[in-house]
Amino acid sequence: MAISRAEAIALLTRLGDAVNRRDGATILSFYAEDAIVVSPAFGEMHGKEAIVKSWETMFSKFPDWTVTGSDLLVDGDRILFIGFTSFTDNQGWFGLPPTGEHVSYRNLLLLTLVDGKVVREERLYDISAVVGILEKVRLEQELKTAAQVQSSLLSRTVRQGSYYEAIGDSAPCRTIGGDFFEFTEKSSGELAIAIGDVAGKGPPAALLAAMLQGMLAVEAQGQANPVAVMSRLNRALLGRRLAAQYATLVYGVLSPDGRFT
Repeated sequence: MAISRAEAIALLTRLGDAVNRRDGATILSFYAEDAIVVSPAFGEMHGKEAIVKSWETMFSKFPDWTVTGSDLLVDGDRILFIGFTSFTDNQGWFGLPPTGEHVSYRNLLLLTLVDGKVVREERLYDISAVVGILEKVRLEQELKTAAQVQSSLLSRTVRQGSYYEAIGDSAPCRTIGGDFFEFTEKSSGELAIAIGDVAGKGPPAALLAAMLQGMLAVEAQGQANPVAVMSRLNRALLGRRLAAQYATLVYGVLSPDGRFT
């Protein structure tokens, strides 16, 4: 028996409301006793008992699981529901570690009805796309952490001594980048200053910048002459065989008498 568009909208609105309320009993009332549900996550499920277990699993893993509709198509006794699913990924999914972030993806439901009950439901979404979304969220988290680490590696943005005031800042065009600056107070009382820019952007540049900062901090304390510091640093980098990677670096030492070398 054909269903009208208005009837389909009403049915899916009630079903969506039940899902968003985590109302398992009401959800099951939409299905026939021998209903079949096919899901990329749960496989093929037969009967109400298996169907309700799948919903209970989703609600327990993702308590804020919600579904919103964007459109639907009706063809006789079949309905294609087009919508979005969103949830907070606190427990992980598809074998991935939890991200703790809010995730949303598009999904399709193809419902076949008999006497107003769902006898077959196919949940259609691209698992690889969902996994890709989760991986992207995880990568963004890692980049935020990397940005915090990189920020902590930079010298204090404001520094004062008996004969100087030093102020610096760095704002990468991406989450992390290859620009850096360094203020180092030498045991001689002088102030070593470095401003660097690693070629490229993103994680590769940030990793080389962090390595440069560490090597420079060691060399600056051990050598008085800026030329010797830069020569030793350059040889050390060449020895690491970094292929085409390089950095532009200005380094100098400020003496208490105002001389900058």
